[in-house]
Amino acid sequence: MSGDIFVGAANGARDALDYWTLGATIAGVVILAIYTAATLWQAKLTNAVLAETRRSNEAIQKSNEIAAESNRMQREAIIETTRARVVMTSGPYNAPLTAGESQVVFNIKNMGLGCASNLVIKTGYGIFSAPLKDCSRLKAETIFLSRAKFGSGANAALRCHFEPLTEEDVSDLNARRRWLYALAVLTYEDGTGSERITRVCVCYSPDNTNSPQDQNWELTLFCNDIT
Repeated sequence: MSGDIFVGAANGARDALDYWTLGATIAGVVILAIYTAATLWQAKLTNAVLAETRRSNEAIQKSNEIAAESNRMQREAIIETTRARVVMTSGPYNAPLTAGESQVVFNIKNMGLGCASNLVIKTGYGIFSAPLKDCSRLKAETIFLSRAKFGSGANAALRCHFEPLTEEDVSDLNARRRWLYALAVLTYEDGTGSERITRVCVCYSPDNTNSPQDQNWELTLFCNDIT
């Protein structure tokens, strides 16, 4: 009798333990599910915050870019009102060179809104047996210095002198056995105090019929720039 009671008590204890274990397992599963759901929600919330932060940063960056571009345009507008832009052209000439000629004329004009000052003008020339590919062989020497203001719209004539041409020179040039080049370099300061340079190189062309006025001096492509 006492043995049956002991066995029954043991079975009851085992059943109770099984129920407790099952309950604990279920509770663990529920807790895990709740934790997983909370983690997923937290991750979703974190991603949303990160996305919003990214959008906010992009908006700030865009705003900064717009402000920087606006400031750049304002600075350029201010500079443009004080900047000189001096250009040079040759001629026009519509007659061939003749013996005894010794100069080519460059027309200078300030196309900018500001004044140019501290002008330094250099010229050079050369007669060569083949066309040039650059102007490195043309040695320019200073012929004019001026601290006077060269205002907006101002223009002037610059004469580049060379040795008087002989009959043989003219014959060779017209037959394209030799080529005559003239170079003008103008250095000046604009209203901002920045140094600017205009360079122009021309070549005598005895039969240049492609230009609007059949000019006999045509611009070269390798040495014509404005900085």
